[in-house]
Amino acid sequence: DRGLFRARLAACLRSHLPVILMVQNGGAHAVTCTGYRQPEGAEPKSIPVTDVDGAERILMRSGAIETIYVHDDNLGGHAHYELHDSPPEGVEWDTSTPVDHESELWLVRGNVGKESPWWWTPSCLRVLSALVPKPSKLRLPVEQLIHLASALEEMVELAFGDLTVHYDVAFTSGVDYRRSMLALPLRPEARRSFDRDADLPRHLAVVSVNAGAKHLCDFLVDATTIDLDPDEGSLLAIVAPGVPVRSAPYKSLVTTAEEIGIPIIGGV
Repeated sequence: DRGLFRARLAACLRSHLPVILMVQNGGAHAVTCTGYRQPEGAEPKSIPVTDVDGAERILMRSGAIETIYVHDDNLGGHAHYELHDSPPEGVEWDTSTPVDHESELWLVRGNVGKESPWWWTPSCLRVLSALVPKPSKLRLPVEQLIHLASALEEMVELAFGDLTVHYDVAFTSGVDYRRSMLALPLRPEARRSFDRDADLPRHLAVVSVNAGAKHLCDFLVDATTIDLDPDEGSLLAIVAPGVPVRSAPYKSLVTTAEEIGIPIIGGV
């Protein structure tokens, strides 16, 4: 599932976890992904992504990422590479193996939309697999992040109705998340009580809900838990910078938070 693979790749990079791609072009090679660019345009593309457990398909822009930044010992650090579903026309690739256009993913070493420098010839390598090193205390598998978003979709639909939303997922630390909240448009008078009531562990799983370019809310889950059951009982807190406190969606989120017994903070 190429969309799922891309979404997992982006989730790791958003979590500041490097992704080592194993690729093949005649012989084996490995490169390390250090970043990516979200799909651009007036209406950036979001695609339905289904996790391996067969849960509901959720929209994720990261499922359509193309540009990634790679450290390659043949070219250097943070080089512009691209992910494609098939080898682009005019780019070199290993033709000795048949191409499976339904399931394969290809890494283009170069920029298809621009003319390459005279000293570099773009090439295309078949992506075989990925390896992601992560801290031992970060027990929640990367695969579970997207499943977690799928499990929360019903709650999101109850709050936001027919609004078209897309999801981002990532790991972070409790300290870093609290620090990032300082830049969010949250109710100042509610910050003190939220900080008092929100017990955030060292490692967090964050499911972000967005509508277009607007960041609506984050659902925070303990990523140090073993055998996590991804349901409402897994939630630690709800942070909703894009949801005004007097709105119907916020009242729905408050009802859920009160039923579970978790803190919530809304937008200005």
